[in-house]
Amino acid sequence: LALSYSYLTKGRVFRYGEFLTRRLTRILIPYLAWCGLYYGYFVWQEIYPFDLALFFKLTANGKMMYHLYFVVIILQFYLIFGLLLPLVRKLPGWFLLPAAMAVNLLILPVLPADLMGRSFPTYLFYFILGCYFAKDLGKAHRLVLQWKWPLMALFLGTGILYTYQFYEDQVLGLGYRFLPDSTIYLMFSAGAILVYYLWALQIEDHGPCWIKDGMMQLSEASFYIYLSHPAAMICAGALAVRLGITGVVDLMLVSLVGITVLVLPLSVAYAKVKGR
Repeated sequence: LALSYSYLTKGRVFRYGEFLTRRLTRILIPYLAWCGLYYGYFVWQEIYPFDLALFFKLTANGKMMYHLYFVVIILQFYLIFGLLLPLVRKLPGWFLLPAAMAVNLLILPVLPADLMGRSFPTYLFYFILGCYFAKDLGKAHRLVLQWKWPLMALFLGTGILYTYQFYEDQVLGLGYRFLPDSTIYLMFSAGAILVYYLWALQIEDHGPCWIKDGMMQLSEASFYIYLSHPAAMICAGALAVRLGITGVVDLMLVSLVGITVLVLPLSVAYAKVKGR
């Protein structure tokens, strides 16, 4: 949505080279810096050997740390954005959105597990949905508000079903006995995106200023929070060992405190300094 808004609504001219240069610089430099930090830690802990070829491989496939697949996805969508933008401009949503959903449903069952979260077709429907929101934001807002209760029911219902399917498969060993898992996954994710967007609209319209200001600051710092939060979890794990904390829930609470006390304020402060 944010990526498309200036081109679809504000009339900004899309220049592919300029777009890639600006976007890739903004994403790649902090990404490479944090990959270097995480790789240095793994070498220090003798988890990986010092090998530049291995470093570049883990950086390229987003496997340096569990969460970095998302940057690989961002980069893929930057590369194909110039192809998707004219499609969204010319084709109606009633045609392109179901087509994107069909691609998702056809791709998910056949993708190898290690590529499922690292290839753009997995997220194509959500991305194009954001493009159409940007194309007519007022209409999108009206539809979300009009359908808020069905959206809440979709979100909660598919969330419960998805959780039960996971329990059935992983704990009971029975396999999935309802709709195919990829279908539930897509419905749950789409419902979640729209429900969180609905909540954001409510905050924008009715929330107190201090909440909106805080959310905006977190938004500006979100990429740095995202990149750095595993570092706080690593530190929390080391602290938990020294304190003799072994429980999974206790360790999660220590990590939560570390992220809240260290990562959030430092990322917000860095974003402010960088913005100036």
